[in-house]
Amino acid sequence: VLAELWTSALKRQRSEGELRSSEGRFRALAEHMRDSICEVGEDGLLLYASPSYAELLGGEQDALLGTDPLDCVHPEDRRRATYLFRPGARSRRKGTHVYRAQTLAGRPLFLEATASEFEGRDGKSRVEVATRDVPERENAREALVRQNQLETRVAEYSHSFVVIKNDESVAGYQ
Repeated sequence: VLAELWTSALKRQRSEGELRSSEGRFRALAEHMRDSICEVGEDGLLLYASPSYAELLGGEQDALLGTDPLDCVHPEDRRRATYLFRPGARSRRKGTHVYRAQTLAGRPLFLEATASEFEGRDGKSRVEVATRDVPERENAREALVRQNQLETRVAEYSHSFVVIKNDESVAGYQ
């Protein structure tokens, strides 16, 4: 019996060491990647913010802990973004989400994010969110929308133009 207890204690100690090592690798990876990483607890508040997340929002890592990540999300996008940042969201959507946000200084951002839910060591649900700034993509999308609007207006007004061809090639309005 004593041998079994000793073996069990050694296995648990080894597992805890492996867990600490795994967490250390995750933190090292998150600290040095360009994508911004944050971890949100069951209460919806930040438990972890990578240096790139703090830089993206224009704040300090420690100052962001305990804050609500939805505070920086544009009001019109907040409801949709809730599914990213809240553990237990019933309809967590798979894939990438783009939403509007702003830095702590108020500069607008267009962010792309993916989220995954997991259970922490304490047994509570958490969400890890990977985010990146995508202004070029959003600028291109807005340019395409403007181009489509312009083409639609040209098409709407084109029926008012009539070209009369004769020897002098005169153009006129209908």
